[in-house]
Amino acid sequence: ADLGAALPGLRGLLAALPAAGASVVDIAEANGRWIKIAAHRDAGRWALWCVDITEAKTTEEHLKQQIEQADAAAEMKANFLA
Repeated sequence: ADLGAALPGLRGLLAALPAAGASVVDIAEANGRWIKIAAHRDAGRWALWCVDITEAKTTEEHLKQQIEQADAAAEMKANFLA
């Protein structure tokens, strides 16, 4: 995935690491892909990793829609029986 669109967020993420031993995690959407970006700073070194979580975010959205539909059906049933 093209991470170029996520770079402004990445720069902010790295700026949020004020001291050695600090870690930070952010989630960003870039070009239709969801990326989990994590950074850790320790003794002048940086560790940075990115994970594509698009599938998990898509599943999460699908489950939210299913819950909304089930809630609406339950409400319609309750109104019908009332």
